[in-house]
Amino acid sequence: MQEAEALNQAMVREFNGDPAATDSTRVLRLPGFANKKYEPDFHVQARAESTQTYHLRDFKLQVDSQDAPRHHHEEVARKPLA
Repeated sequence: MQEAEALNQAMVREFNGDPAATDSTRVLRLPGFANKKYEPDFHVQARAESTQTYHLRDFKLQVDSQDAPRHHHEEVARKPLA
């Protein structure tokens, strides 16, 4: 799950996506289940776009490690000037 969320965050940075939409429960919702946040419910469907299985290494994005700060620019801004 952490790898999926890290990849989602990297795609948000790369493609200027919604940073609030990177949690794995939202992105990995199973087909047949519904997002009940809005009326009417939005039912998730699956489409076969490829038969290929993708792996993390297939995505050519800089993915943060689990130990890296998620917002590096904020960490830099907090460091005192020397």
